[in-house]
Formats: sequence, structure tokens, C-alpha cells
Amino acid sequence: MVYNHLGLVKTVTKNSDVLENTYDGTGRKLKKQFGSQTPRYYMDGVEYEGSNLQFISTPYGRIRKDGSDWLFDYFLKDHLGNVRVVLEAGSAGGSRGGNTVTYLATMEESRASEESQYFENVDKTRVDHRTL
Repeated sequence: MVYNHLGLVKTVTKNSDVLENTYDGTGRKLKKQFGSQTPRYYMDGVEYEGSNLQFISTPYGRIRKDGSDWLFDYFLKDHLGNVRVVLEAGSAGGSRGGNTVTYLATMEESRASEESQYFENVDKTRVDHRTL
């Protein structure tokens, strides 16, 4: 890993794979390039893959383009600002329908393997109540 003068990751190299990040003077990420893949650009809440608009961030979620339709996805967050529910808007024609994706950590041992796929630090915070 190579860091820039702001202490941000500039390049990550593993074998022949190289991930390069470009930042502005204040440390905001402007571009991510992984090998010969299409670069990803970030501009004040607007994200492009190459010249194709991927989505626009809003305070309540995001707006994304699906073909010729603009779809609004709303994020329901907990008190720490973590997204817990994504309300995915359907297209005007109803081809996708509205989907709700819910990520809940029950912290039960029986669901530990499934929950660790969705939550980064859930294993560190899980407590076995049998030992208390």
C-alpha cells in the first residue's frame, strides 16, 4: 500500500492487480481505477462508471438511472447513521416493483454465520449469554 501526503491510500498492489485512488487537495476521493477496468468517478454525491451515471446521493437515499427511468431508493437509518432498510423504488411501468431489503442482526448464535456476511464487526460485538 502506498499513501499520499494526506495519509490516504493512493495505490494498493497485490500480485499484478493495482487499485489506484485519486483525491483532491482536501482529501475527497475523485477517482478509483482498478487495473484496466472502467474507472469510477466521484463528484459531490454523484457517481459515474466511466461516462455512465450510476447514482446521485441525496440526504434520504439515492437516485439511480434504470434504462430511461429515474428510480428513487430510500434508506432508513438507525441512530448511528447505519443503513438498516433500503426501500427500492420500482420503475414507472412497474416492471421491477418496489422491493424492501432488510438487514437485521439478531445477535443469536444460530444466525451467526449468516449475519457475519452482512455486518462487518458483528462477531466482535456478539456476546454468549450462557457465559454471563
